[in-house]
Amino acid sequence: LEQSLHSVQCVYGDQQNRKFLHFTCHPVFGRTRRALLLLCLCLWLLIYPLDAKLRCLLLSMAYSFVEYNFTFFERGKAYTSLAQFLANVVYMPVLVDLYGHFLQNPILYVLLFPANIWLLEILQGRAIHWIYGRNVAWCYADYADELFGGLIRLGHAIWWWALGAALWLFYPGIYMASLRVAQLATLTR
Repeated sequence: LEQSLHSVQCVYGDQQNRKFLHFTCHPVFGRTRRALLLLCLCLWLLIYPLDAKLRCLLLSMAYSFVEYNFTFFERGKAYTSLAQFLANVVYMPVLVDLYGHFLQNPILYVLLFPANIWLLEILQGRAIHWIYGRNVAWCYADYADELFGGLIRLGHAIWWWALGAALWLFYPGIYMASLRVAQLATLTR
């Protein structure tokens, strides 16, 4: 339990890092790690079309505000990290576009959405840990229902079902709006 509390304190109690907007910013140590992070962001810029980039940024920013406020109610301190925001920006097409491509049934989409989030948390958590030397974005190690070393929490399923339902309802509109904005941006060039 002491190790778990220490891990949680390292994430949510760290006051030594800089802030940008509402994000806590952590340093990336090591040339290889910085290069990999830069490579991922460059690939994101080169590979994804403008409409996908707009959706990634919009959804990641919206989630950052949800996360910031959720941790206040869950932990007593508002918190989100730039690391998680960047990971969400890169991973968002998998989370919403690819997932929605394979799950067209609304009941299955919502019912299985927690598994989609838990896969995101495992993959992002390990990537963030590799880049930053630890997971600076979240830690559920102090909960009895945590798995994968504090990367996922089963008790959050209810919140992930709600997020899945919201995305099922609103994502088509977000998708169409991002296409229109991207088309307008290309017309003005």
